[in-house]
Amino acid sequence: MARVKAFEVAGLDMWFWSNDHEPPHFHARRPGQWSVEVCFMLAGNDIFQAVQPSNARMPQAIRRAIIRAVNDHRQELLEQWEEIH
Repeated sequence: MARVKAFEVAGLDMWFWSNDHEPPHFHARRPGQWSVEVCFMLAGNDIFQAVQPSNARMPQAIRRAIIRAVNDHRQELLEQWEEIH
């Protein structure tokens, strides 16, 4: 497991699995509440996939913070994805 280096969002754990599947993505979680795959090569709310548990709700402020950070750091995320794969 490699931590996302490009940015941080307070209260979240974010990481890449080195043997993970395409498309390029990282995992984010608020411990004890929810986890999500973030497909950072997509745009807008489409970046969020496989929220667990299925009834979990991410706060809008967290969604916006992740979208903003992905938009600002997409190239760095892709470079880290490629480095560990």
